[in-house]
Amino acid sequence: MNSVDVINTTTNTVSTTITVGTNPMGISVSPDGSKVYVANDGSFSVSVISTATNTVTGTISVGTSPFGLSISPSGNKVYAVNSTTNSVSVINTSTNTVSATIPVGIGPYGVSVSLNGSKVYVANDNGNSISVIDTITNTVSATISVGNNPYAFGNFISTYPIINSGIETQYFDAENIILYPNPTSGQITVALQSDNAEIIVTDLLGQQIIKTKATQKATNLQLDNNGVYIVYVTTKQGTTARKLIVNR
Repeated sequence: MNSVDVINTTTNTVSTTITVGTNPMGISVSPDGSKVYVANDGSFSVSVISTATNTVTGTISVGTSPFGLSISPSGNKVYAVNSTTNSVSVINTSTNTVSATIPVGIGPYGVSVSLNGSKVYVANDNGNSISVIDTITNTVSATISVGNNPYAFGNFISTYPIINSGIETQYFDAENIILYPNPTSGQITVALQSDNAEIIVTDLLGQQIIKTKATQKATNLQLDNNGVYIVYVTTKQGTTARKLIVNR
């Protein structure tokens, strides 16, 4: 079927079914959980689903036979591998348009974005290689020979790495905005390159919990209630968002 089933993880039942393009393959969720992107292998497109309404809000034409998908940590770009045209389509999530098409190896299937958003790794099934894409220049900066038929699927780079201090750190993207710890027992630190930023924390319903101006490069915030929140940081480069878990 040309559809996506939404599963309620509490009851382990299908709560709704959403019609997308022909022969859907890859799927990826935006960092803030508001959108789902589906690669439609048979219709050469990517469907954009709103998780608030469980409806398709956009359809983006890409290359031939898109397969794997991966979203940048900032949520502003989606990388879709086109397995027949041996390329990667870079989708601007603000406009739902393809901003660049990058040639890679033969038969790309898997794709994943690095934690800081600076690199994209593509598994070329028929080329027996991994293409490394520089996200600043949108060019392949390296090609790594590997074993026969590499076939990675899904986001195989963790978004919650554990560093030597034992504190979990979450990178927003190449702007070097860092949020830690995540999950947290209540207090978080937002570290910035500069002291000129606005920080807003909302709950999943969009209700504003905290709004503050960053007055120094490391800003501490306190959340008193358990739950899942969205942290928005606005700098001169734009706005980035991350999911935050509070478990007291």
